[in-house]
Amino acid sequence: FLRIRRPPRSTQSRSSAASDVYKRQEQEYVTTQGDQIVMEVLHTVVQQEDRIEIDEQNQEQAEVAPSEENQKEMDVEEKEQDEVEEEKEDQADEQDQEQENLDNEVNEENL
Repeated sequence: FLRIRRPPRSTQSRSSAASDVYKRQEQEYVTTQGDQIVMEVLHTVVQQEDRIEIDEQNQEQAEVAPSEENQKEMDVEEKEQDEVEEEKEDQADEQDQEQENLDNEVNEENL
């Protein structure tokens, strides 16, 4: 059983040509829609990466720079430490003065 092949038609029928145009449009639409979906996904991913980067930067800044409340607490503590050191210096000055007075009294007695 031998099959005879016909040569291809040189021109397509109108319905066949219209069908090809429709198929091509459909493929372009699907491709365009697919591209749009891919672009939306990429845009979303980039936005999420940007948010993550911003969050990391904010976290680093929070670790480096104290908050206003913490800064106020640190300032109060520093002021209290300064006052304590000043008191110690005053006491040391008073003791030095007392010692100097005692030394002067002893020197006067020895004269």
